[in-house]
Amino acid sequence: MILVFITCLYQIDFAQTPYYDAQVLKNRPEGIPIILTNEVQELLVKYYPGKKTTDITTVLLEKNPFFKDLFENKGSDAVGDIPIDKSMKSFSISSIGGLNGTNFADGLAKFLVKRFKEELTITFFQKFKDAIDSSIELKTLFPQTYSVLRVIDKDIYQFSAYLNTIREAFIKDLTSLYSNFKKFKDIRRYKNYFDVHPELYTILVNALYFIDSYAAGVHAGEAFAKYDTGNLRFSNIPLQHNMQNAVALGQAFSNSFRSSSPDHYWVPADSIGRFFTDTISWDMYFGLMYQKYGAISFDVQNHLQFVRFDSLLARGKRIADSLRPYKAFVETFTSQFQEVNEYFTELKEKKKEDIDYNDYYKLYNASLDLLEHGFSFIDLPYVELNPALETGIRSESGRWIYVARTTADLYIDVRTKNYSSAVLNTCSIIDTVFLNCTDKVKTGILKYGTFAAAIATAKTSDEVAAAIESIALPSGSARVKRESPVNISLNGYVGGIGGWEYMPALKEKQTSMTAGIAAQVGVAFSIGNLFKGSNKSTGGKSLTLFVPVIDVGALASFRLQDDSSKVSSEVQLKNIFSPGLFVYFGFGKCPISIGAGAQIGPQLREVTAKNNNIEKNYYIRYGLSVCVDIPILNFYTKPKK
Repeated sequence: MILVFITCLYQIDFAQTPYYDAQVLKNRPEGIPIILTNEVQELLVKYYPGKKTTDITTVLLEKNPFFKDLFENKGSDAVGDIPIDKSMKSFSISSIGGLNGTNFADGLAKFLVKRFKEELTITFFQKFKDAIDSSIELKTLFPQTYSVLRVIDKDIYQFSAYLNTIREAFIKDLTSLYSNFKKFKDIRRYKNYFDVHPELYTILVNALYFIDSYAAGVHAGEAFAKYDTGNLRFSNIPLQHNMQNAVALGQAFSNSFRSSSPDHYWVPADSIGRFFTDTISWDMYFGLMYQKYGAISFDVQNHLQFVRFDSLLARGKRIADSLRPYKAFVETFTSQFQEVNEYFTELKEKKKEDIDYNDYYKLYNASLDLLEHGFSFIDLPYVELNPALETGIRSESGRWIYVARTTADLYIDVRTKNYSSAVLNTCSIIDTVFLNCTDKVKTGILKYGTFAAAIATAKTSDEVAAAIESIALPSGSARVKRESPVNISLNGYVGGIGGWEYMPALKEKQTSMTAGIAAQVGVAFSIGNLFKGSNKSTGGKSLTLFVPVIDVGALASFRLQDDSSKVSSEVQLKNIFSPGLFVYFGFGKCPISIGAGAQIGPQLREVTAKNNNIEKNYYIRYGLSVCVDIPILNFYTKPKK
């Protein structure tokens, strides 16, 4: 009533006041004609007694020498390029509601969507810091990142200011991911676990041995020959015996074809092929193998029965064609020797700057093929292993080769800066070998490692921004109300809302269920620093009484999907006017809040690139919401004692 009285008083006292009316008419660029709309005609008719609004035309106005050429007659429904400024016409609520608020509403929606993403990004960085702070595994894999985040500490919400430093730390850690991962096995909890499960330690350490040897330029044959089978330890002793002797048998075949030429580690495959052309050649070869390596034995019945390599060869010689599988076994070895020789020779002939790490990849895989083939001895005739022992060899050798190949992939990924793949391969090895590593740790490595890889591989600042969708955080963070005893702010809440709508204008079914996007802006009265443990400096909860004034949920929903298209038609302020009352509970260390309340629903129901859906009848919306808390401007904050 007071507002209406003041408005009427203003209109009476200042009606037909040339100074103010001239200001209204003058409020446009010089040289641009004033469009003679209904509003302008209503203003001018006060100066022409006895005339009606429709009488105010350019013909009439041009009789005034001062008005000549100032006005352009476009008719009562005309809409010019520069609409008349209505700000001084009246202060009535109805006129304010009719103002064109499209740019304001759309700009506000864009701002809320942007801050919505920012708050979630800040939360992500905070969780990253907390995760790496509490995980020895993440500290081991990302030591540089840990050091930077520890320095940033409570200023993590200003992560954008430290973004270059964080990115450099990511790059350093990812470049060292292979060497950092090698330290993983020395973490105390895993060392104790490996004492109980030596086969897991065996799988990892031996995989690292071969990859490190190949990476150092050691020939695969030499790495194979120097490998100490005593490093193969298993809790199952018969299985350990068979795994050690399977590798020893592979070493025997490798040594049997060692070349005397310094140009090749093994005799070339074509020379071997020319030698093995008749039975006598094979007999001579197997006879020498029988003498030199015959003592290699396999436990076929859990310490109850052993079979020696020389007895297998002798049995094959006695029975017609029984040596054929043994010959095929040897021929596969020789073809693999040739493949490794070729890859190794190619690398030696290339200049260092011309070497592609994919060349190493081919060499590593071919070298591991040798090791894998050695375990296939169990498929040879007369090697009649106990089913449990056979299953054990297949399982453990398969796991060993898988880890070795994945470790090689990890090494190559790091060298080729394929960091996302490197993180995935690290997680794969951990999942295979470190069985007592918790799901939380593995999820953290994958989640934050992949994030670090995305930032590290970004080539421009725009790509970095796209990766985290963030810039410097404005002063109004959701943490302020969480950590302050009292806070009053201009606030936004953006998220999902569900409940019911009551529309009195309907004769039937006045109440119906509803769900959608809310983007409310209003005044928030908050009490914070609640339910916080005495030993924690952050992580308080908040309770907020929120009075929304406007709701641009329809525009926010549109902008979440499309941030470039123009809004199809005019949105007036009355279309987004949505007063109400909500109570929100804010979680600690997180911008998410849950709330309950009611509001007069905004007229603007839906926005698309083609049209807007305006609801003329008023309705009341009430229910529950899950939103991101977005402070816009802090009016008052009571500091912590």
